[in-house]
Formats: sequence, structure tokens, C-alpha cells
Amino acid sequence: MQWLDQIPAFANQVLLVVIVYIVKALVTKVSAVEPLHAFAFYCKLLANKVSKPNQNTPKQQVISGTVAVLVTLTPLVVILWLFADFILVPELWQAMLLYFALGGFGIKANSLKLAKAIAGQNHYLAKQLAQTMLLRQTANLSPLGLTKANIEAQLLHFLQQQFVVIILFLCSGGLLALSYRLLLVMHQQWNIKQINFINFGLFIHFCINMITWLPSRVLGAMMLVTSIGQNFLLKWRLTKGHFFKLNNDFIIHLFALNVGTVLGGVAMYDETKLRRVTFNETAKPSEGSDVIHASKQILTLQLFSTIIILFFTAITIVS
Repeated sequence: MQWLDQIPAFANQVLLVVIVYIVKALVTKVSAVEPLHAFAFYCKLLANKVSKPNQNTPKQQVISGTVAVLVTLTPLVVILWLFADFILVPELWQAMLLYFALGGFGIKANSLKLAKAIAGQNHYLAKQLAQTMLLRQTANLSPLGLTKANIEAQLLHFLQQQFVVIILFLCSGGLLALSYRLLLVMHQQWNIKQINFINFGLFIHFCINMITWLPSRVLGAMMLVTSIGQNFLLKWRLTKGHFFKLNNDFIIHLFALNVGTVLGGVAMYDETKLRRVTFNETAKPSEGSDVIHASKQILTLQLFSTIIILFFTAITIVS
């Protein structure tokens, strides 16, 4: 691929992102199976073997969780790093790493099905669809709870499995992007919202929050820009208190304001109620139509991201 050598490095990376993004979207339509499903299963088995909250002290659980992350990730990263030297076409290797790092695109279609199920009073189907997208228990969720949970899931899926992945790929290549995605899978399997992983998952929880903090603030800034003319300053005043927190409260609050609904609140994990912050409390309760509205907001952010990336690509080509 000698013609690729004539393209600036950043533009080359962007071209790979576009190609892989399209391929991933097409493959997701054919099969919803995630390439990292086997790795998620391994993490689950590892946790069952190592995490013993009834036998170990909280400090021991934190140490076990830290060691589990390092022992799991380090060999994989080293192997992939060494294997890259044997690849004749580096661009294909980078494209493959990005393909595995990117999350699937099935959540939008499932969200639309969920909205239709809620509108048709088919709550059983709505709960079944929600369970495929959520970590929390859905059996006792009302239509209001299902819509709130889905809206948050759509936002966090886009942030964590697409937006952050692409930023890391453009900044440092496929190995960093895939390493982050492997960490994210561990975070999802060992989430501290589950009672068995309150201490075991602390280290991976901290790692993911550190990695996603800056990209999430960039995404939040984009939300603010897209809301210019729609109480832009008011939204900033309401959310700026969350800006420096090491969590996702800032973008969830902004998204709640942009969609015009209530998000957050109580959630059930492992038969235990987790009381969380409620965002945009004065808004109307969530409805099935808000799921569709949220999908459109995500699409707007995707298009805005694309415009920004193409703008910087044009600058690198011209210069």
C-alpha cells in the first residue's frame, strides 16, 4: 500500500477509522455477537475464582482486583506489541486492532425496538431488550425506569465504546485503543455497583474513569455547542459543579438537559438498591419517545465528531 505513504499520518489514521467504522456497522447488522465476548467470559470466570468477598478483607479484595487487571492485561499487550513486528502491512494490523476495540452498533436498533415495545404496552419484551443492554436488574423496572436506563446506556455506549476508542486510536494507534477496550470489558464484568465487586473492582473503576475523564469533557463541550440558542448558559451553570468529578455525572446531566427528561436515580443491582444522583429533576418523566429523541441526539454528536475530525484532517493535508 505505497499510496498510503503519500497521505499524512493523521489522515491515514482517519481513513482507517472510516473504513473500519463502516465495516463494523455492516457486520453488526448481520451478527450481534461481540468479538470480545470470549474475553468477557474469561473475566467472569477469573472473578469467580479470585474474588472472595466473604473470605478476604476489603484491602485484600482491592489488591486481588489490581493484580487481576495487571495479570490479565499485561501478557496480551506484550504479545500484540511483539506480533506487530511480523505484520507486512501495518495498516491492516491497525485496522484489525481498531475493529476489535470498537463497540457494536446494535444498541440503536434495540433501543428503537424497546421504545416500540413500551408504546405497545409490551413490558415483558421491553425488559428482555433492556437486559441485553444493561448491567442492572430489569425485572422490576417500570416503563419510566426502562426509558431512563436505556437513555443512559445509549450515551455511555457511545462515549466508552466509540468516542474514546477513536480518540485513543487517532492519538496513539490500535494497541492503545484495544488495551483500553480490554480494560473496559474488565470494568463491565467487575463493576463496583455489584455487591461482590465493591472492592475487587475499585482499581479498574479508577482506571476507566481516569482514561475517559478528558474525552467525556470534550463530548460534554460538544453537547453544549450543539445546544447554543437553547439555554446554553443555563445548562453550563447547572452542570459545571460536576465538571471536575471523576465520573460521568457531567455528561449524564448535560444529556438529561438536552433530551429534556429526568435521568439517574435509584437502580437495582444484585437485589440491592443503589441510590444515585437524580439529574434534571424538574423535567417531565421519561417516556418511550425520549428513547428515540436520545438516539437522534447521539446521531448529532456522531456527525459533529465527524466534522471536527475531517476539519483537522483537511488541515494536515493542506499543511
